[in-house]
Amino acid sequence: MKAQREISGLLESWRELSQAEGAAIRSASWGTVKELQAAKMELRTSLNEALKLLERETANNPSAAREKELIRAEAKKLISLEARNQDLLAEQRRRAATAKAELEKSRVNLKKVRQSYVGSRREAALQWYS
Repeated sequence: MKAQREISGLLESWRELSQAEGAAIRSASWGTVKELQAAKMELRTSLNEALKLLERETANNPSAAREKELIRAEAKKLISLEARNQDLLAEQRRRAATAKAELEKSRVNLKKVRQSYVGSRREAALQWYS
């Protein structure tokens, strides 16, 4: 069946893109993540068309259940891979939020330090004139 071979190839491409996406997420290469996600969106269109073709090819073929089950099994693996990528992304977001909070704390501390020096200079200037 033509559709089944096409679907297998598309799912393999999706797997490769998802693995590359996971690596890009781990290395915080957000431009690469964006490109890979765009490539997967393009694949989705082709995959949907191939799935429709498979349905037409297997509509009156009761023995096609085995082929559909193989496709479902591969799709489950991809769903698991996508979930792993989501977990990686969530971890990167947590790290970014932590870093942001630390930077905000440093900013507040620096502002206090600066204000303490500015306050000291004003007092010194006032004392000099008096």
